[in-house]
Amino acid sequence: MKSSKGFTLVEIQIAILILLLIMAVLMGGLKLSAKTKNAAENLSEQTADIRAISRLFQQQFSNILPLKALESGKSKLIFQGEKDELYYMGYLPERVINGGPWLLHIFQKGEQLMLEYRAFDNTESIRDNLRAEFEEVVLLREVDEFSIQYQTNRKTWKSNWKDTHNMPERLKIQLSQTGTPWPEMTVPVYSFAATETPFHVLAVE
Repeated sequence: MKSSKGFTLVEIQIAILILLLIMAVLMGGLKLSAKTKNAAENLSEQTADIRAISRLFQQQFSNILPLKALESGKSKLIFQGEKDELYYMGYLPERVINGGPWLLHIFQKGEQLMLEYRAFDNTESIRDNLRAEFEEVVLLREVDEFSIQYQTNRKTWKSNWKDTHNMPERLKIQLSQTGTPWPEMTVPVYSFAATETPFHVLAVE
């Protein structure tokens, strides 16, 4: 009677090696699939953020109120624009808060894009209103850079807005999130022409 022949040590080692190679290929495929899924989810989230922020900017900046204040006999536009922040008079969506108009402030705080708001106090100067306490809302997180440019009626762009009587015609917003630049946004300020007729909202001696 012949005895059955078993596997040699070399054959067992080769089988184990093949099995390990198969497992490595499968694990690599799973990791690649997970990375692809995460990348797709991140892209989807960022696309949703871009759409939401773009709609917000369109709604906010196209409806800026060209209100002026009368201080020491001189009327001044309640609008102050810098490279990385903007104060203006406008409205908030009803899901945030009702009423208005509000004094609004959009700016970057650390890695967050913020919107602040407060009721404009017509017994105080514009400067005191800007220095007062605001309520905060976080618009976007993981923001690397946020900047605004302002278009004059001569179609030139400025990094700040010092004109106390006229509104810019357009705002150009540049934003970068998690190292990825967003598409540049240019929003018309439809109310800029209304500043031809000053609307005084306060009088401060």
